[in-house]
Order: sequence, then C-alpha cells, then structure tokens
Amino acid sequence: MDSQALIKRTSWEDLPSELRDIIFDYLSAEHRNKNDYFGVACRCDHNTVVPSLLIALRELPNSYCDALKRFNTANEDLYTNFDLNVNQISLLNVAELRAFKSMTIRG
Repeated sequence: MDSQALIKRTSWEDLPSELRDIIFDYLSAEHRNKNDYFGVACRCDHNTVVPSLLIALRELPNSYCDALKRFNTANEDLYTNFDLNVNQISLLNVAELRAFKSMTIRG
C-alpha cells in the first residue's frame, strides 16, 4: 500500500476542524511565542523558528488548511536576519510566506 493512501486514512485527518481547533488552542495556550504556537518565533534576532507542526501537516490537506489559517492569524510582520545556518524561514512554502503582510530581512 502506498504511503499517500495511508496518510489519507489517518484518524487525525478525519477529525472535524472544530476538534483540531481545540487541540491547536491547547498548543497555543501552553506556548510562550506570541501567545500562539503558530507564531513564528524570532530569538535574539538571529534564530527564526517555524512551527514544526505546520510543516508536518503539509501532506494532510484538511489539517494543513486548518493549521495554515492559524498561522495566517498569528503572523503579520516578520523582522529577522537571514542566515540559512540558523534561520528556518527557508522552510516556508509560498502559501506560508503569504501570511506575512510585511517582512524585514536583514542580511
């Protein structure tokens, strides 16, 4: 059986959006970054961290859509240095980069 078929049959992907929202709320309540798990964390202006769950859910269309909505709400402005050795901004895809209304990236 192919891995895509296995992914599409997961219980997580079959959950209603409302239940995923409750789980995302719990993650956000326990997280120190902008009071939201889905906010991009900029540490010491050198290390920008992207939420790993957002990246992990890319292969699950329903879950990723719900996570991307959270990501879009939590992120508007990005101020960071761009250093591929410590910066995870390069992991973002086009849909995720669209969350930011403004970006300031210093070289």
